[in-house]
Amino acid sequence: MSYEGGSDLMVIENNEIRPQWPDINKIMCKDCIFRDRTEIKVNDKIIKCGVTKDLCKVYLGPPHDNGKPHDVLFLNDYCEFYEEEK
Repeated sequence: MSYEGGSDLMVIENNEIRPQWPDINKIMCKDCIFRDRTEIKVNDKIIKCGVTKDLCKVYLGPPHDNGKPHDVLFLNDYCEFYEEEK
């Protein structure tokens, strides 16, 4: 790591910064009864985008908590509150 010319901008050498989003098809929340049910329609396809949000009916966000755990969102880990929608 290095700093360029006295600026506050830190440059990470030899590494790329890549954004990461939850996978709609793999995230445990996709069929949970507590999920955010926000959907968007693109052409004729319905996309359940709410499941990728960090909040739901269990994880309410501040001041209660910080939202869904990182591992549930990004690593498809098990959520202790998961209940499958029937």
